[in-house]
Amino acid sequence: MMISPKKQYYGVINGWSDKRLRIRLMTKKEDITSRKTDPWPRMKSLCFYIAGLLIIAFDRFLFLVYEQAHFNSDDARIGLMAKHIAELKDFPVFLYGQKYMLAVEAYLAAPLFAAFEPSVFLLKLPLLCINIAIFTLAGIILTRESKLSGRESFLSLLYVAAPGAVACAFMVEPGGGNVEPLLWVLLLWAARDRPLLCGALAGLGFLNREFVVYGIVWLLVFRLLERKLTATYAVSAAGAFSSVWASLKVISLFTPNNFGKSSAAALAINPPAEIISNLGYLFSKNLSAIMGYGCVSLGDYSISSGITINHSPLFYISIGCFALLSALFVYVVIREKLFRRLSPKHYFPMFLVLTGASACVSYIVFSADVQREVLVRYTLMAVFIPVGASTLVFSLSRSRAIKILCGAAAVAIAVINLHGSAMLWREYRNATPPNPQRDLANYLVKNDIRLATADYWTAYHVTFLANEEFIGIAQERYERIKEYTGYYSENVESAYRILDVPCPGGEKIHGWYVCPPVIQSPRNTPHN
Repeated sequence: MMISPKKQYYGVINGWSDKRLRIRLMTKKEDITSRKTDPWPRMKSLCFYIAGLLIIAFDRFLFLVYEQAHFNSDDARIGLMAKHIAELKDFPVFLYGQKYMLAVEAYLAAPLFAAFEPSVFLLKLPLLCINIAIFTLAGIILTRESKLSGRESFLSLLYVAAPGAVACAFMVEPGGGNVEPLLWVLLLWAARDRPLLCGALAGLGFLNREFVVYGIVWLLVFRLLERKLTATYAVSAAGAFSSVWASLKVISLFTPNNFGKSSAAALAINPPAEIISNLGYLFSKNLSAIMGYGCVSLGDYSISSGITINHSPLFYISIGCFALLSALFVYVVIREKLFRRLSPKHYFPMFLVLTGASACVSYIVFSADVQREVLVRYTLMAVFIPVGASTLVFSLSRSRAIKILCGAAAVAIAVINLHGSAMLWREYRNATPPNPQRDLANYLVKNDIRLATADYWTAYHVTFLANEEFIGIAQERYERIKEYTGYYSENVESAYRILDVPCPGGEKIHGWYVCPPVIQSPRNTPHN
């Protein structure tokens, strides 16, 4: 028999009043009322949020303050784009020299470059804000949809706030789309009930970095589970996606630096033997650096450092914590019969797990030549896997002991990763690694050298640090900035050469030799 809420609160059942039931239900009502008016739970959630922000800042700020820590010519190219936008010289749609990857990072940095002198710090500052936005938006969704408390949301998001030091470096690298896909998929989830907005965000995200497709696919799957993927919804979202995609492609045709490759690589399935080899590499070198469960030499990942983090026993503790989280996740899913008790509050953590896992599967199955340390950026979305797994443990389990173990594993892993970041901070404070590109840029500007040819990894890096008072021309790859090509063609006789071998009359700066101009034949002129 259905009992009205009013009768339940007053304990009246079929005309009979039970004193104990009345007291219990009235107490429950008072608890609900006090929970709405008592500011203490909100204060605790705010404290956890501030703690997360401090962790994010501590883990990543070093890579903003010390420009030599993790910066290369690809990053400098985006910095040069931001400078040109700030100067109203160019308004690129995609990265210079290619027809894919939206120039989102350049447009985010451009207002800062217009207000202040361009620098690595300002170039990376918007990316730090994106990290904060990811932490904030994920926390809001976890508390509102997955019904986690502020403490449980904080513990789950520690895997995003405090990943391994390598992941922290790449999450603030202006590489064209390292950290943005994490934010795009969260925005897609938050906007899923608004098909036009969701479709437009999907179009922008996909053009920014194709990895957003993992989130798009699983979002459609969960719309089907919710029985909300109607024909009207699909047509509206697809129309918005197509409109954004086509509009930006057309606009890009009228930008001067719209040339080069149209995609990163052709999609092809790797042979079985290569897939197995990639799987071993994924767990031993890739995810271990991202999650922080491996003994990692930071120099192997293009970080200017001589230290190795997570030595034993920290290595074994970290491995044990991830094994514990995996065991708890499997146990709770089976014990609580997740797929029989599936409810909307479980959709978001499952979405995170599946999206992160898809990034890993795509990495080992479709990507070519993946066994390189710098390609950890391809699987940064894997940090969503432990976030979703711990969220499901907190929301499904009725055992306090299991929740404590899950939280303890998250805290232990975060502390170990923060220890690695602390070691890096100590290294830079006690003996700051050299900054050879800055020294080279200063030498060239001081000696009024305005133009030189160099290898790609030197040319744009030094050009950005010199604030374009010096122009470097990349010779072994096609020149990606047409303005530079024209400038070089007009001044080829006065162009210096920056080589890594001695030359007559050359000045040695670190590992380079700045060689005086020579007459070059037209066929050696960089071309598009």
